[in-house]
Amino acid sequence: MRIVTVTFTASALACVLATSVAAHAAPGDHLGAGTLAFADPNPAAGISYEWTLSLKKKEKASFVWYVGAKSWSEPSNPDGLKGWTHTANWVAIELAEPAVLAISVERQGGVVYSAAGVQVLARGALVPALSLYAGWDDTTELEEHNFDNAGNFWATIDYLGNQPNPPNRKGAVKTRIAYKTKKLPAGRYTLVIGGNPPGIASYPAAGCDASDATCYDYTGPHGYRATVEAR
Repeated sequence: MRIVTVTFTASALACVLATSVAAHAAPGDHLGAGTLAFADPNPAAGISYEWTLSLKKKEKASFVWYVGAKSWSEPSNPDGLKGWTHTANWVAIELAEPAVLAISVERQGGVVYSAAGVQVLARGALVPALSLYAGWDDTTELEEHNFDNAGNFWATIDYLGNQPNPPNRKGAVKTRIAYKTKKLPAGRYTLVIGGNPPGIASYPAAGCDASDATCYDYTGPHGYRATVEAR
């Protein structure tokens, strides 16, 4: 079993934990941990990936960080470019052998990050959403501000699917989402994680009072926990 740890707070996990399922799974599961790095596989070009993850079949890894409240879908962005590239998180996945990818993302409290040298507690009301693409973007010279969360937008990656976490009939959304692919060939894949709160008549302005519940939910950075498994 491999453990990768970057930062903890006294009360909660603040940055990243990659761990074997075998530590918690029922006897007979015998799942090992993948190789996870809080790093871009090619910092010199392409999208700025937050994470790089290598998985063999029957391996999985979990990690914790933060994204913007509306990073997966900003209402004011044009159709076809709803996502915010810089406030979402990008995960470069390398599948060592053919497998089904099972991905879950949930809101996570207690995530701490550093802003201008000051430790900041991320909010804990994320409405998680995700998209998955085939390939890595490691050649684009200029990173665009926006991305298409439901289609192709860069020639280097191909859209496979998403989990937008739409509200149900009562307007409620899930705090944890799950997405599973068909069997994929070995190779490189891109996962993007962000937030997609349900639409409201008027979104709060930047810099609004975070003590207001609507402002808290619809603005600022929010913590998440993601788990990626190769089955």
